[in-house]
Amino acid sequence: MSAIVSTAHADVATEHLIARFIQREASLLDKRSFAAWLDLVTEDFTYVVPTPVTHDNPGRPPWSDTSVILDETRSSLESLWFIRYSPENVEFAWGENPPQRTRRFITGIKARHSDVRDDEYVVESNLLLSFVRQSDPVTLVPAGRIDTIRQVDGDFKLAARIVHIDQTVQTLAHMRLIF
Repeated sequence: MSAIVSTAHADVATEHLIARFIQREASLLDKRSFAAWLDLVTEDFTYVVPTPVTHDNPGRPPWSDTSVILDETRSSLESLWFIRYSPENVEFAWGENPPQRTRRFITGIKARHSDVRDDEYVVESNLLLSFVRQSDPVTLVPAGRIDTIRQVDGDFKLAARIVHIDQTVQTLAHMRLIF
């Protein structure tokens, strides 16, 4: 899980368009519109949530270099995660029925040109995820995100997402969430 290399800031107009894309993508997840959300991701999409850790050395990053909570692809999300929400499966997917309610609050969006590909941007943002299941109290999860946004046929698509959760002890009922 090496850091994504990026140096040059995107221009203001491009950063605004990317911010709107990020907001639309979050809205689809909040509405549980997973098929529409998949239209916004590339075929080679990757999704990684490294394990948060607390080190004695403050110079070390607060997440593991070798351990992950989630390591998914577009294919695994389609075939293992989202299949649970299909009409023929939802009755038996007790973890999804009744559905959880989520809300994503995204701030501090900063876009830079990727040093890897000319058609990509590296986008850093802060996220506060609100998660409610049944009548349980709300769970708030603060995190930082590093997204790779690719231009494909004049549109933006999400090519990769790395999520750095701030909490070392997770209080979520499950981690089957896209942050």
